[in-house]
Amino acid sequence: KGLRRIGITSPARGAGRSFVAAGLAASIARLETVRVMLIDADLEDPGLADLLDLDAPGPLDAVLSGHAAPEGQLRRVGHELVLALNSAPLGQAVERMMSPEAILSLRAMIDAVSPDVVIHDLPPLLNDSVAAALLPQLDAVLLVSDGKRSTAQDILECERLIEGQVPLLGVVLNKSEDRDPRVARRRG
Repeated sequence: KGLRRIGITSPARGAGRSFVAAGLAASIARLETVRVMLIDADLEDPGLADLLDLDAPGPLDAVLSGHAAPEGQLRRVGHELVLALNSAPLGQAVERMMSPEAILSLRAMIDAVSPDVVIHDLPPLLNDSVAAALLPQLDAVLLVSDGKRSTAQDILECERLIEGQVPLLGVVLNKSEDRDPRVARRRG
């Protein structure tokens, strides 16, 4: 359906959005016919490099500000997967992402790879303006809900923020527990 740029976000931190983003990127890359780029777009609290136990080449802000070439920020994993990792938090992330230079630099970094699919590991949507600033750059959003902490109101508020800007692909329920003891006995 022409959805090339997918954002993965959540209502709040700790829902597992980076885990879902990394898993989705790895799954798509296994198709061997689709090139995937995964970007750590949580500029204020980058964590994708730690999650993947990899060293980030440097701060993503160096690329977004035009002080570093996009190619130097990228890390190839196999033939089909490219990672844009971030080594340092950026305090003025919203201001950076609202600047035309940052948008052009982000596009140049993506163009350097020419991926079929770009997955943006976004910051949480509620109480963080960076995700909202990146929404116009996306084709769709996947929302990750923490099964233990996210509320129905959180999901509705995220849907309201996304509405009219970018399609919502769906909601992934993460960290869910089966609380029916009868089901647990049947598994054992």
